[in-house]
Amino acid sequence: MGLLTSIGNIFFTHYLNSLFLNAVGTKGTAVIVYAEETNSLYNEGEVFAAKYVPGFERNILIMRDMSVYGQRWLFNKDLKPVNKVEAQLAARPANPKFITEYRLVLQAFIEKHREGLDPALMRQYEQKLEALEARERERRH
Repeated sequence: MGLLTSIGNIFFTHYLNSLFLNAVGTKGTAVIVYAEETNSLYNEGEVFAAKYVPGFERNILIMRDMSVYGQRWLFNKDLKPVNKVEAQLAARPANPKFITEYRLVLQAFIEKHREGLDPALMRQYEQKLEALEARERERRH
């Protein structure tokens, strides 16, 4: 039992720490001023939202969804499926499966990021969706 607990501790301690900091941590902002290579992502010196325990500030929880850096990271992550399906459709523009998949992926992306960081860019994706829907209507008639 002790061995299993030790192994579990190695893999799950950071999750417990994150839950603890999220529950009782003090909100603040942080900037990385020194970094050693780990399996964590760094934000290249931008200010980001964080939670920490006063007196032990080196143990922080980055509140990724609450900072511009995190919002941009999530936006780019969510854009990958759009780009993938867009490339598929460009390769086979008449494929009904690709058309449907592109429409669904675009709709989900737009809905999630409608009030996002870049309204002009979101308008471009809305226009792509409108053009696709117009093309589908023409094809049916």
